[in-house]
Amino acid sequence: MNDIFINRLFSETFEKMGIQLDPDNIGNEYQLLIDDQYPVLMRYDPVNERVLLVSNVDTSQVSDKLLPVVTNRLLQAGLNPLMASGPGAGRDEKSGLYFCYSTLPRHDINADKVCQEMIKLVEWSKQAVVA
Repeated sequence: MNDIFINRLFSETFEKMGIQLDPDNIGNEYQLLIDDQYPVLMRYDPVNERVLLVSNVDTSQVSDKLLPVVTNRLLQAGLNPLMASGPGAGRDEKSGLYFCYSTLPRHDINADKVCQEMIKLVEWSKQAVVA
């Protein structure tokens, strides 16, 4: 990627996370594993000038009885980013999997904020399935 700001942002973010980033292989999308079990996709969206953080919401351990409650909670969270009240959530139509996401505008971002938002996203995804 030729965007010096984003290259530096991602490099500093990885440095704070203790991840070595290959300077010759800098791109705009990275698949990360937080705490060795929570996948997070970090991607730069140049068209809308924002960093996207996307994580899955594991509903596999939710009982059939509580699944409608959790599903409703996830659907209600869909508009959270529009109201600045936390991550949004959605469901992938093809796979049927649920996910949560945060969008971080380029004009208001640094490595500390990316790390904080990544932690918030993972914590939110864990809490979303607690009945």
